Amino acid sequence: MSTVPGVAGLSVDDATALLAQQGFSIGQVFSEYSDDIPSGAAVGTNPSEGWSHQDGGTVDLLVSGGPNPVTGYVPDVAGVSYDYAAGALTLASYQPANIGQASPSVEEGLVIGTRPVAGTWWEPGRPVDALVSTGWHADPGGEQPPGPATPIFEPGF
Repeated sequence: MSTVPGVAGLSVDDATALLAQQGFSIGQVFSEYSDDIPSGAAVGTNPSEGWSHQDGGTVDLLVSGGPNPVTGYVPDVAGVSYDYAAGALTLASYQPANIGQASPSVEEGLVIGTRPVAGTWWEPGRPVDALVSTGWHADPGGEQPPGPATPIFEPGF
């Protein structure tokens, strides 16, 4: 059983070596803003520290891009998993909340958008709702997802 070690603050080379010692390989490398960790150093991993897997596995490495030059604006997290969105919202100094919402067009489990909407000035430390798709399920009355509009009158009448 391998457990993802903490890598925050390590150089990318040291973080990569430590992960390899634990049996993990690096998947992708992502840049994230951090007020606490210098630019170019590891911020963490995805899955995060403490995650266990019997055969090691692949983890993504999160590398600091330094402090966020623009703070106070809700980041765009549409189309990603709630866990990833919650991490981005937390890094932007917001308190994320998982709010389920039916959607005929966004895959179940992915973020539809946020409330307030991305790009809105919002005081850091306040809650931000991540609207997470629950998919689309027909109700007992047989309601189906909306499709393309159908004209009421045929042309020429």
